[in-house]
Amino acid sequence: MWARIWSVLSQHFIAAGSHHEEKVAMYAIDSLRQLGMKYLERAELNKFTFQNDILKPFVILMRNSHSEKIRGLIVDCIVQVGLHKSYQTIEI
Repeated sequence: MWARIWSVLSQHFIAAGSHHEEKVAMYAIDSLRQLGMKYLERAELNKFTFQNDILKPFVILMRNSHSEKIRGLIVDCIVQVGLHKSYQTIEI
C-alpha cells in the first residue's frame, strides 16, 4: 500500500523539486526532507525497502538540478536525514 502511495508522491516531489522557481523547488525539497525524517523514524521489516525508496527522489533531483543552491540544499537535507537516523539508532 505505502509503495503505491509513495510512487505517486515521489513523482510529485520530483516535479516540485525541479520547479523553475527556486523558492518552490527549495520548499518541496525541504518538505521531502521532513517527510523522509518522519518515515525513517519508523522501524522497517526486513522484506521492505521503503526507507531506501524515500531517498531516491533526492538522488534524482541531484542528478537533474543545475542550480548550485539547490544541489547544496539537497546535500544538506541528506546529511540531516542521515544524522537524524544515526541519532535515533543511538538512542535505541
